[in-house]
Amino acid sequence: MRGYQLENLRLILAYASRHSPFYRRRLSGRVDFTTMDFEHCRSLPFTTADDLCRDPLELLGVSQAQVARVVTLRSSGTSAPPKRLFFNQADLELTVDFFHHGMSGLVRAGQRVVILMPGAAPESVGALLAEGLARMGAVGIVHGPVRDPEAAAAAILAEQADCLVGIPVQILGLARHTGSARIPRGLIRSVVLSTDYVPAAIVAAVERRWGCDVYQHYGMSEMGYGGGLECTAHEGYHLREADL
Repeated sequence: MRGYQLENLRLILAYASRHSPFYRRRLSGRVDFTTMDFEHCRSLPFTTADDLCRDPLELLGVSQAQVARVVTLRSSGTSAPPKRLFFNQADLELTVDFFHHGMSGLVRAGQRVVILMPGAAPESVGALLAEGLARMGAVGIVHGPVRDPEAAAAAILAEQADCLVGIPVQILGLARHTGSARIPRGLIRSVVLSTDYVPAAIVAAVERRWGCDVYQHYGMSEMGYGGGLECTAHEGYHLREADL
């Protein structure tokens, strides 16, 4: 794996320095990509949030015609310019593949997963997760974030959900809402919490309420949504090592 990672790191750095105006300037003269090893990474500069805000098109390593999705991230409570991220179809395919194989350890073919995350837009995180689930024969139902706990509980019952995927504080609020009392223990077999820090107290509360296993996923838009996912051992994340 380390050899695979190093070879691909060399390739991606060489590609970025050739095709991205930003990285051509940033990486110029830093290191010989054909012979570099992991120790050389210490000399490489970080790409910061300010870099993403300043001139996002300068970071592109493909033509704008190849961009399949653009994500704009605004910082709450500030007037700073937003970060803008670009994904081509190959990037999105890697995310779907990660969701497909990651979720295969938590749900089985034929099971139903209610996705309580954004998914209305094509190529959004919920839509990509639903696509990954479909590849393993499971059914992903995109409900969207929990804005109305009563409606979310009704959807879970109507869909006979085996698994939920959602935002930690929203799932906790749903579990504590009176409407969730109609969801019988044992219906929901697993819950995946993502997009935010997951305190142990939230995990314990959800497990108590529904009698299910709770798994944590770490990801962010800057890494193509998927980053690392717990398995049934609950001893840490399986990282997306092949891509990140």
